[in-house]
Amino acid sequence: AGDTLISKSVDYYSKTNDHREYARALMYYGVVKFDSNDFVGSIEQYKKAEEQALKTTDWYLLGLINSRIGYVYSNVFDNDENMARDMAALAYYRKAGKADNVYKTSLLTGCDCIVSKQWDSALFYLNEAERMAAPFKDTLTLVYCSSMKADALNAQQQYRRAISQCLPTMDSFQVNPGEDIYYQLSFAYAK
Repeated sequence: AGDTLISKSVDYYSKTNDHREYARALMYYGVVKFDSNDFVGSIEQYKKAEEQALKTTDWYLLGLINSRIGYVYSNVFDNDENMARDMAALAYYRKAGKADNVYKTSLLTGCDCIVSKQWDSALFYLNEAERMAAPFKDTLTLVYCSSMKADALNAQQQYRRAISQCLPTMDSFQVNPGEDIYYQLSFAYAK
């Protein structure tokens, strides 16, 4: 039923000059495709949505579309396209003035950099995410950023810095034992 409604919306807006609404309809159609495990189809719809959104100045929508494309690439395909899309989303969110999306996407980009062993870039994006999450009091993001920074430091055999990264976070927030930050701290101490 949802597929039919979205298809009708895509069809309707394809016949108008409303590029923003057409892009939104295509993006949602991409979500439907993704949810039905048609990953290639979802990418195709997102890219069509991006083509339409580029005809507007809706930076937030362009950020959402690029985030969705990055999400599909990071979860389904084995390539670096997700980092490029996360970085594009980050730039669009900044243009749109969406601070909450900026810090969340900075976190994703930092994690992308860890996967590709770009340590300095990882720490840069994770620091940015941590700094921007603080005013939102997003403790989950703050703890996760600290854990990911410790992961990057441990991977570079900078164990003392990893310990220094973990301890203040654990003192500042009620962190449940078993969370990743405990693993990072234990790993650094063991080395």
